[in-house]
Amino acid sequence: MKKSNIILLILMSLLFINCSNKNILLKIENFKASANSDNSIIETYDYRLKNSTPLPNKLTDVFAYDVWLILTNTIQLKGISPSNIKKEDILKVFEIYKNEDYKKIIGFRPYTQSSFVKSLNNDDLLILSENLESHIRENGIWEKP
Repeated sequence: MKKSNIILLILMSLLFINCSNKNILLKIENFKASANSDNSIIETYDYRLKNSTPLPNKLTDVFAYDVWLILTNTIQLKGISPSNIKKEDILKVFEIYKNEDYKKIIGFRPYTQSSFVKSLNNDDLLILSENLESHIRENGIWEKP
């Protein structure tokens, strides 16, 4: 094998490792959705935060909770648990975020999360689904007190 081919294989392997280790889920912590036309969006999360009502500790947990709500309530997926969630299930939720009016989506931050999902390309959505799958399996789902 030529030296140039070996170098190319090494570079491709490093690129693959870098892409698969990408944690897009963490970007939700700093994501700011653009204001809508009437600038009046107050999400449930904002209201609860302002009124010191219990919320998940991090925005990654809020996103995971909202994905879970959509899976179990809107899609009504049966037999699902945090330990057996699949990225394919999460991708179904992303389709709802991409195609439904945020006002029809349940959760704490439907506008922001819908905007976040819409801002990503398909490769990043696949990585995000993997990130969420791992996050939910490792941390479970927040439970309301």
